[in-house]
Amino acid sequence: MMPRSFSSYGSPPPSYSTIAPSKGYGTVGSSLQPSSQYTRSSRRNGDLNGPTGTETSPLWSGTTVSRRLTHRISMILCGIVAVLLVIVFAQNTGLWPTLADDIPASEKAARRQSWHLEKQMWVMERGQWALEQSKHEEMWGRERKARQEERDAFKQEKAEWELERQARQKERDAFEREKAEWARQRREEENHRKEVEWQRRGAYWSEPWPGSSQCHGYGTRPYSANLLNLPEGVDYREACKDMPIKINGRWMDSPNKCEQDKHNTWGTWYVNFGESQCVTYWDPFLDKGCSPDQTGMRKYEAPLRNLRRGDDWDLMCSTTPATIRGVHFDSPKTCEIDGHGGRTVGNAYYELSRFLPRGTHMIWGINLGANNVTNAVNMAKAIASCVVLDLLEVGNEADLYRKNGLRPSNWTVQDYVPNWISVADPAVAAAGISGPDGPVSVQGAAFGQGFTPTEIFNLGILDSAPGKARDNPPAGLHALTLWTIDYTLQAATLGIKELFFHEGIGYKYDFASIFQPVTLNRSTTDGSPLDPPSAPHIQPSFYGAIVINSFVGKTGASKIVELDVGDSNVSGCAVFEGNAVKRAVFINLHAWLTSSTGTRPSVHIDLDFASGPSASQSQVDAFWSRRHGGADLGGAEL
Repeated sequence: MMPRSFSSYGSPPPSYSTIAPSKGYGTVGSSLQPSSQYTRSSRRNGDLNGPTGTETSPLWSGTTVSRRLTHRISMILCGIVAVLLVIVFAQNTGLWPTLADDIPASEKAARRQSWHLEKQMWVMERGQWALEQSKHEEMWGRERKARQEERDAFKQEKAEWELERQARQKERDAFEREKAEWARQRREEENHRKEVEWQRRGAYWSEPWPGSSQCHGYGTRPYSANLLNLPEGVDYREACKDMPIKINGRWMDSPNKCEQDKHNTWGTWYVNFGESQCVTYWDPFLDKGCSPDQTGMRKYEAPLRNLRRGDDWDLMCSTTPATIRGVHFDSPKTCEIDGHGGRTVGNAYYELSRFLPRGTHMIWGINLGANNVTNAVNMAKAIASCVVLDLLEVGNEADLYRKNGLRPSNWTVQDYVPNWISVADPAVAAAGISGPDGPVSVQGAAFGQGFTPTEIFNLGILDSAPGKARDNPPAGLHALTLWTIDYTLQAATLGIKELFFHEGIGYKYDFASIFQPVTLNRSTTDGSPLDPPSAPHIQPSFYGAIVINSFVGKTGASKIVELDVGDSNVSGCAVFEGNAVKRAVFINLHAWLTSSTGTRPSVHIDLDFASGPSASQSQVDAFWSRRHGGADLGGAEL
């Protein structure tokens, strides 16, 4: 009986009948219409359950055949895999040798036993190694801890050493300062001893003056002084090299140069302190990248600042230090100039005076050092009309020209006067000055110490267009007072109507000022701090002014004449009002220094034209005394 199935269309199967008997098959008992036969070809095609049919045949079932084929293929594959596994197992256990296997089974078993023992040994060694590693790590931990403790102890000890080193360094610095101070004191004592020794022999240095308007290197300026009153038979070089001098408040040993001409002997020192006008600096620094000619180096460039006109730019450049990125350099490697280092002052500069308040009084300086008449005339013309021009000053401290290279070293006052007139005359003409009594006059004779007013007056300087002159006084309290009286009265006897003195607050040349109105915290000579500060005070020239005003009087009709005393160190003047002598003054200029010894000299003068009580020496001494209460002169207490 065939299995029942349904067609793909879902119709019920046809009714079955008994199949007719055929060859090879038994009879069922009845026939079934229609009938079918199973053929050999149908079995070869894999259909073992019935006749071959088509898709429309009622006996066709594709699902049943597909399931049976898949099941059989799976069974075949599983069988193949099982056989392969059995073969591999047999080969690995030695039950079935392979064609390439030439190792006997007993040897394989021995090797497996050896491998097992080696594995056990490896396990034991690994355990031993792990134990040793644990012990080593523990030991290393203790060592690391000990090393860290040593490092901490070393750091602490190093810090203590550093504190001790700093303390020792402070002690050394204090000792070095003390040592330097001892050396300085010894030098000062030695210099003072030498100075006193030479003064006893009569020789001494004049007051030093800047030997040049130009600097002589970074922070350095030359100073010069004349060697005066040198005893006969003494080599000037020996005396010059052995005599010390004080410049800017410090003792200087032997000069850098000692020179002599037919008129003077002088020394030159290069002073490298207290000269701020010669302190140049670099700014800004420009990083120019890696140096092309030096491996591992960078190149920096900077312009040189505070370089004054006339200074040697190469000398100033090569001596100016710098600090770049915390590294100090004493000087640059190379110095170059681009043609813009100089400064030319022309009319545009002078025309800036128009911005001053209208009516500003001005003294105009004209360059004599250049010795250029055209330049002097142009300078005289350049003054703007908005200011009140009081004076034209032709040349400043011309006596120093021979020391700073502006004139030959043998240049004298005899050369100065005609040189000054040759420049001053066309300059005053260009400025419209017709004479000394006009609205604008000319002043000259602004000297350091080389020339004197008497010399230039005797050489006829007052016969030229200039009608005024001035000079600078010496130093010292009483000396300044005497100088103010003597110099002013001498100028008056020569017909000079006005004199001008330096004025200023804390000015280096402020010795001629009447008073110092404010407290000064720094020295006027070298800029060093003052401790305690200098309080406001009266200057020496104030006392000289009192004497002069009292001497001249208030009538406005005084005439001053010089009295010949017969002593080159004593000057005298008398005041006439009408035809009568009303007052007289005598100035004793005999020097009496703190180092002078013996009896102080005095001068006796007989006045055969005077009447009335005379002044006693005690009254004269009282005038200069500093005792409590002072002395009264011209209504002012001295």
